[in-house]
Amino acid sequence: MVKEVSKVVVATLNNDWRATIGKVDFSDIGLKYDDYNKPIQNQGMDYAHLTLTGLRLQAKAFSYSMDTISGQISEGSVRNKDGFVLSALRTDFLYCKTGVVLKDLNLETPGTTLGNYSGLSFLE
Repeated sequence: MVKEVSKVVVATLNNDWRATIGKVDFSDIGLKYDDYNKPIQNQGMDYAHLTLTGLRLQAKAFSYSMDTISGQISEGSVRNKDGFVLSALRTDFLYCKTGVVLKDLNLETPGTTLGNYSGLSFLE
């Protein structure tokens, strides 16, 4: 049995599939996620119980693989039931095993504006 599990793990790790999407355009989408194994939080963002409304996302050159996600978001916005509002999002992004890069970033909420270039490197 141990050998079989080991084979499955190795096969999964070696499965380097990739997906590329030329254009993404979501308008006025609602999304609900509940993890019933976790209690509902009464304050702050409850990542285990999300109710998103008005989701809008326009992106292009979106690419996903086992260790890298990248793309260009030209427009993004959403509201959550807890009151969080993402008014605007634009960026060229790259997430990989060594870090995150947000180029030409514009992120706006009613009380915050982040812009320019952001990067974060991970240590292995």
